[in-house]
Amino acid sequence: MAKVSVVIPASNEIYLQQTITELLTKSNDDTEVIAVLDGYWPDKPLEPDPRLVILHKPKGGMRSAINAGIDISKGKYIMKIDAHCNVAPNYDTALPADMEDDWLVIPRRYSLEMADFSVRYERPIVDYEYLCNAYKIMNRDKIPELRAWKWNERTENRVNILIDETMTFQGSCWFANKEEFMKRVGYLNDDPNGYGTFNSEAQELGLKYWLGGGKVMVNKKTWYAHLWKGKPYREKYLELYGKTYARTGHNQRLNGIAYTVDFWMNNRWENRIHDLEWLIDRFKPVPTW
Repeated sequence: MAKVSVVIPASNEIYLQQTITELLTKSNDDTEVIAVLDGYWPDKPLEPDPRLVILHKPKGGMRSAINAGIDISKGKYIMKIDAHCNVAPNYDTALPADMEDDWLVIPRRYSLEMADFSVRYERPIVDYEYLCNAYKIMNRDKIPELRAWKWNERTENRVNILIDETMTFQGSCWFANKEEFMKRVGYLNDDPNGYGTFNSEAQELGLKYWLGGGKVMVNKKTWYAHLWKGKPYREKYLELYGKTYARTGHNQRLNGIAYTVDFWMNNRWENRIHDLEWLIDRFKPVPTW
């Protein structure tokens, strides 16, 4: 049995092979990498490796791709990571070494340089994020959104605490005990009348852990680097695929955001043992609350 199963949901991903190479090169022999090809095949076939599992499925979106990867994973631990990331050496041993079974763990996050897949150490690190008050912060569509924001003050004030609680996270990488994850979260909700195919991954997972009696923790002893898909990435995507980059449809995105706000701000999760107000109080003072 593979000790760690790394799930990569992928759809028209420019840097999938580089991400796979980094994950395999920097891990141990008992770690498997599962690339879930969501409705597409890469223009260039992925390089074969005995630890690489390639799963092709009909187009269903990121949430269903994560579920499909978890479903076939063989590891005691599961790690989800985006298809445009680099990782620290021995990430697969560092993460389980400092965790409890009821934790969802997030590595320290760096920014990734698109040109050569290197870590942009000159950019600020991200160790902590907070959930903003959806009714006080409107997004670019002028609607409430329960989203994560970088918590720079907490990052500065708690710099010497290497394993620590974090309120929420970005969603691009997380690590969990698989058995415990399935009890607390199960398969991600990809109902089109709920979150939809893409939205609010971190909100669903993080709040089910915190409000269900577990914890979300940051491990600063290891890291991953995530690529910001700004203008250079979008231009390259348009050149390669002949269409504009979009994670999900605009209306589905808005519907998923509205569902997230209503579901969590109004404490509609029936399996909770804490309300959202409990989490705000645990981390107070929280900006915007």
